[in-house]
Amino acid sequence: MIVGTNTDLVRRLLTPIVLEEGSTKGVHPMLRPVYQRMVEEQKAPAEVGRLWRLEGTEKVLQAGEVTSFRASVKLNGSQPGPYVVLETDFNHGSEAGVEVIPEIISTKALKRTRGRVSVSVCNVSDSPVVLKARMPIGQVASATPLSPTDLGGGVDKEIPDERFYPKDAPISPEWKKRLQSQVLKWRDLFSKDEFDVGLAKSTEHRIRLQEDKPFRERSRRVPLGDLDDLREQLNELQRTKVIQESRSPYASPIVMVRKKNGSVRLCIDYRTLNRRTIPDQYATPRIEDALQCLSGAKWFSVLDLRSGYHQIPMHPEDKEKTAFICPLGFFEFNRMPQGLTGAPATFQRLMEKTVGDMNLIEVLVYLDDIIVFGKTLEEHEQRLEKVLKRLHEEGLKLSLEKCQFCLPSVTYLGHVVSAEGVSTDPRKLEAVASWPRPRNVTELRSFLGFCSYYRRFVGGIAKIAQPLNKLLQKESTEEGHKVSDRNPSAPGPRKARESIQGEWTSQCEGAFTKLKESLTRAPVLAYADPHKPYELHVDASREGLGGVLYQEYGGLLRPVAYVSRSLTPSEKNYPTHKLEFLALKWAVVDKLKDYLYGAEFVIKTDNNPLTYVLTTAKLDATGHRWLAALSGFRFSLKYRPGVNNRDADALSRRPYTTEWTQLTPDGVQALCQGAERRVKGGIEAEAIGVMAAAVPEFYCNPTQLRDESLPTFSKQDLKADQARDPLIALTIKALTANQREILLTNSPDGARLVYKEWERLKMLDGVVYRRGPSTNAEETQQLFLPTKHRESVLRSLHDEHGHLGAERTFKLVRDRFYWPCMRAEVESYCHSCLRCIQRKTLPTRTAPMSHLQSQGPMDLVCIDFLCLEPDASGQGNILIVTDHFTRYAQAFSTKDQRAPTVAKVLMEKFFVHYGLPRRIHSDQGRDFESRLVGQLLELLGIQKTRTTPYHPQGDAQPERFNRTLLNMLGTLSNTEKQSWSRHIATLVHAYNSTESDATGYSPYRLMFGREARLPVDLAFGLSLDQTSVASHRNYVDRLRKNLASAFEQARLTSGNREQRNKRNYDLKVRIQDLQPGDRVLLKNLGAAARHKLADRWSSQVYIVCKQLPGLPVYQIRPDGKAGPLKNWHRNHLLPLREAVRIPVGDELSLPNPPAPRLPPVTRSQQTRAIEESERDSEEESFCLDWMRSPEPEEVISVPERWESNLRPEAPEFQLEVPRLLKSL
Repeated sequence: MIVGTNTDLVRRLLTPIVLEEGSTKGVHPMLRPVYQRMVEEQKAPAEVGRLWRLEGTEKVLQAGEVTSFRASVKLNGSQPGPYVVLETDFNHGSEAGVEVIPEIISTKALKRTRGRVSVSVCNVSDSPVVLKARMPIGQVASATPLSPTDLGGGVDKEIPDERFYPKDAPISPEWKKRLQSQVLKWRDLFSKDEFDVGLAKSTEHRIRLQEDKPFRERSRRVPLGDLDDLREQLNELQRTKVIQESRSPYASPIVMVRKKNGSVRLCIDYRTLNRRTIPDQYATPRIEDALQCLSGAKWFSVLDLRSGYHQIPMHPEDKEKTAFICPLGFFEFNRMPQGLTGAPATFQRLMEKTVGDMNLIEVLVYLDDIIVFGKTLEEHEQRLEKVLKRLHEEGLKLSLEKCQFCLPSVTYLGHVVSAEGVSTDPRKLEAVASWPRPRNVTELRSFLGFCSYYRRFVGGIAKIAQPLNKLLQKESTEEGHKVSDRNPSAPGPRKARESIQGEWTSQCEGAFTKLKESLTRAPVLAYADPHKPYELHVDASREGLGGVLYQEYGGLLRPVAYVSRSLTPSEKNYPTHKLEFLALKWAVVDKLKDYLYGAEFVIKTDNNPLTYVLTTAKLDATGHRWLAALSGFRFSLKYRPGVNNRDADALSRRPYTTEWTQLTPDGVQALCQGAERRVKGGIEAEAIGVMAAAVPEFYCNPTQLRDESLPTFSKQDLKADQARDPLIALTIKALTANQREILLTNSPDGARLVYKEWERLKMLDGVVYRRGPSTNAEETQQLFLPTKHRESVLRSLHDEHGHLGAERTFKLVRDRFYWPCMRAEVESYCHSCLRCIQRKTLPTRTAPMSHLQSQGPMDLVCIDFLCLEPDASGQGNILIVTDHFTRYAQAFSTKDQRAPTVAKVLMEKFFVHYGLPRRIHSDQGRDFESRLVGQLLELLGIQKTRTTPYHPQGDAQPERFNRTLLNMLGTLSNTEKQSWSRHIATLVHAYNSTESDATGYSPYRLMFGREARLPVDLAFGLSLDQTSVASHRNYVDRLRKNLASAFEQARLTSGNREQRNKRNYDLKVRIQDLQPGDRVLLKNLGAAARHKLADRWSSQVYIVCKQLPGLPVYQIRPDGKAGPLKNWHRNHLLPLREAVRIPVGDELSLPNPPAPRLPPVTRSQQTRAIEESERDSEEESFCLDWMRSPEPEEVISVPERWESNLRPEAPEFQLEVPRLLKSL
């Protein structure tokens, strides 16, 4: 694709070519339609004025130099449009080597400035050029603005009347006007743009499932380059109410498909939904029977619905089943989407219901293809009127671009329909009819093998092909060839690449031609019957793609259509399996869709791995797009050995003569002629309908350009801007008078700082500079930058320069510019950059350690899952249950982590043995947070608490036990590891019998009041409890005393250990409590955060609502929009500074920050800040004038480099640049 800006120039370059030639004779066939359209189009608009240089002095412009100056626009009396273009006058400017950089300006702005404009010119020659005083420098041309193609602003535009004029119809002008007026009566029936779709009134689409069990598939990644297109399409679909936000339990993934014109189309992968859908058996009409009703008709009109599926509403109960998930949200369709298995039946039912009794008599409908026919113009006009009326009554809309009116011949459903009758579309036979003459033995064998496959349909094929078969054998020894030793008289096989062109006779040419004719005659090519199953054979080779579509007639497969094409240069690099998949997708979607859409068919291929592409194959992004394009078709894949796949194989290997030639620069310019200027929304471009390899390489070097860039300033511009800046103007006055004291009288902000730089200031050509630090023994000149340019300079050197840190950015600025308090302003700019905050701010410990508290055994039980490799019995998960007070643990192996499994294990293996705990604590896994587990705990009277998201420290005991258990399992032998689930119970018992460092007792003793009796104790007659009791009461009393003593000692030991851990942990914590109303960012967690280029913090801003009592956990809500309250740990929250700057180019918009709540700044803080600034930069010194500083009780903003009194413990909390420094 070639994108240009100066369309008028292209038109003027091409128009003389066409006019002088007078015809398209000799023009390349690829360019011929372009030239023909240019002849018919309106001539390029003439210039409406001239552009004159205003300056009265000459200026020398060096080779390649760009300069700007003031110019005057003088109109020649022509009426310009709303916009004009200032551009080069090639009758004068090109000869002088000076070109005007094109610029679009509105006519209103031109009137306001009285024709005075600023223009930029470039010397494109190799030598200096003299710009004379008040010389004509360019021309003014009228520009035609285009509305943005997306119509995102909801602009309602009308279709021009001339678009309804049937210029292609071979009828008289009177009939053309009559037909135009007839169609114009139904103007509202025609869609104004691609998102202007109708809404059917009588039909809703239903989705009946075999089972109502919801499913949810993961969101697929979308290339960064497609995100803007995806966002735009989603916005338009929402604006037109085609989709809406969803809370459905169903979720299907999306696939972005790139169209031929370069645009992106949103597709939904509904394969899982389609497998569960009960098919709608509503039948489509038989094409053979339907076409019979066209007999005798002479005039035809073809109508096409605009996004036909989107014109059918979804039933309210079935909208949730169409839900799809993508990186930009979760949505569901209000209208019927493409790709649903029952969509064709619903659409056919609607169309037949709409046309009613006219179907098959006056109009023929097949899905979204509508053809109106009649024997006379009057009859055709009457029927067309009735069809348009019924479509309008139903609420449907047509696409005017795809409609054809009153033609004697049209293509419909793969057939050419005309007054002579119905014939086969010649494009179906092109692959065979255009088979080129074989050049060597390999190509000849390929053609004869293809013919042999259809020998049952061609009588006497062996006799016809006899001259060609002789070419495959070597000549006798009389011709000097080597013959077989066993039979010298028998000819032998020839080499594969041996040329046969010298032996090609008239008999060979006749046999070759007759075979092609025999293969394409009606007895061979069957008539497609949509009620019979299709069978498609596909194959791919390094030469091309091929396919043959069959149907069974009389017990034999008869070919319906042949398709083949060559490979593009990029496709030749594909691996074999990808080429086979390409052949499948191309044959089904691009070539045979008219036959296969809505029908069931079988695809046979000689590539066995391709048969798994619908199930288990791992695909790349291209494969997913192809699979999404195939999702609307119902087919199965079967393997077919290559020896039986010679039909498609031969078509894929047939030789191709290239039809592509490299375009010349003039040809490229001609193909770009359709572009026009646009004022808003970028530049609209047409796709060039040529192969990529046909475009020369020097047009194929893409360069990423930024939307905005710094303009070029001349010395005069800088001088004028400095004169308008109050501080610099005062400095110029002082330098001109050579009186330093002028800076101290009635001085603006920052004048006293400039006063200290007096010795380093100087003027060059009327522009103020400061001598900067010497680099490489050369003194740098720092431009005294006016205030108006500072933001654009910082944006260029920070936002557009890789978002470097404050110190690096400051050095870039310092080497080029100077202004007072430059370091503070640069640091403020960098520290307030949202992109830098999101990516560069490292997470820190900002909350002190806190511990869960329990009062005794079974007061608090913690649960968690541990996932391992499945063993021989299929067990792959372990449910860990630990008592918080005693550290007593139990582990139960499971096959899954589903909620019913959790509830069953807790009830049958823990509660019935150890009793009910007062509270259960877990993470926020779906298995633990399920409704089933919640109802079970509620029924038993057990409280349920949970950790905050992505904070495993909140459930520390199971996490610590997981590590211990993994180490114990890891010590098993390799044989035992294969059945590790059988060893869990003994390993956990060993853990419970060992003294815990946290309590000083074994978990078993604290739980049961005695030590566990181990096998070694029985072997040696040992007993850790030597005391015997005479009665049960004595045992209970002794047990109570022992447990009370053990519990007290355990609490003391555990408390001391917790305090020691907390003290060590808190040493690295930078404590900061948040207050209600604070604005925070949330840490990026989950799978998205694992990408190396991912931001550390999300872009959504949240508001702190409150802190949970006694915990470093805060409730937050989204800022600026509705949303549920969320509980998050303090370590996952980043306090946001009071003012955040969004870099140019980011589409994120943050709500206005609240008013800062800042304390008064004391005199000592002011002094410390100034001293700090003096230490930071030797070239920036600050002068403190206590007479001009604010009073201590005046509240001012605190600089971001100062420590905040409000948040002294939050290093990441940044505030605004002070007015104090600005006033110095």
